[in-house]
Amino acid sequence: CTGCDLCVEPCPVDCIDMLPLPINQHLITPAQATHYKARFSAHNLRLQRDAIEHEQRRQARREAAKTKAVEVPLEAETAASSKQEQIQAAIARAKAKKMAATKNVGPQS
Repeated sequence: CTGCDLCVEPCPVDCIDMLPLPINQHLITPAQATHYKARFSAHNLRLQRDAIEHEQRRQARREAAKTKAVEVPLEAETAASSKQEQIQAAIARAKAKKMAATKNVGPQS
């Protein structure tokens, strides 16, 4: 809290009281200053570590997406060639069936 009083007015339950600090509370002891600096440094290190971990996760997701994108066309090509083979086999069967039907009918005299 910085004592700006901005939270007092919108408080829905009117439970905030702004009290002045005693005069000796305004002074920070060297031990407190050291403690606050240590907390600040730890906080900044934690933020940096979190940012690095976040970037590593993003990079891993990108790599996974690239790998998946590379695999999908290969699978798609295999599926397409398999479908084409099936279509060609069906056409060959239809032609063979048609040829057999024309041979059985033969010329009528």
